[in-house]
Amino acid sequence: MLVKSKPCRLCANRSTSLQLTSCCLYVERMGRARREWIEGSIYHVFARGSNRQAIFLNHGDYVEFDMLLAAAIRRHRLDTFGWSLMPNHWHGVFRCPNGGLSAFMKHLNHRYALRFDQRWRRTAHVFDNRFGAVLQKTEEQFLTTLRYVARNPVEAGLCSSPLDARWTSFPATVGLVRAPEYLRVGEILEHFAHDPVHARTRFTEFVVDETFDGSSTSSASPIDAPRTAVAA
Repeated sequence: MLVKSKPCRLCANRSTSLQLTSCCLYVERMGRARREWIEGSIYHVFARGSNRQAIFLNHGDYVEFDMLLAAAIRRHRLDTFGWSLMPNHWHGVFRCPNGGLSAFMKHLNHRYALRFDQRWRRTAHVFDNRFGAVLQKTEEQFLTTLRYVARNPVEAGLCSSPLDARWTSFPATVGLVRAPEYLRVGEILEHFAHDPVHARTRFTEFVVDETFDGSSTSSASPIDAPRTAVAA
């Protein structure tokens, strides 16, 4: 982190060097630059446990975060394309709203961290200080990210198939369970075929088949979206 040495605001008017050396905030830390968001674009966001420690310790933790996630998505009116909850981190794929995704991430992670610490009588940080965010620039990148998020539990050895994953959006996307209204199933499937039944089959194969390369499904063309840059 960059450091800027100067008297603090409370001590700026002191006149002697002795007084300045005793300044309570003589070294002032510079904050991080604000994120640049592109309104209407799709982002893959993720948040990890502090020091990569677990953020879910039992079934109840998963249930609570799942409920808080749904409430936060509705509160911030986010178009959602996927999510996955893992033992020490979570993933989400969202369309960026006016003002960016920072307020949503802060709201969700903070609410969960408070409840987590209360339940387990902890005082330490639950999440790393800053979440990750990756702009999805092309259709190929977007579809690859959806596959990656859905297959995370499989790659981690938590289940044998994405169809068996409990805490992801994949079962809802392929019709195994009812999809919430904010999950943009239609927008996802239209990348695979015009016919909804065929598209669902193709998407299922794309995610479940370990050897599926997606070469006939995705392309490097940009994702159509309004592109208004905002800082948040």
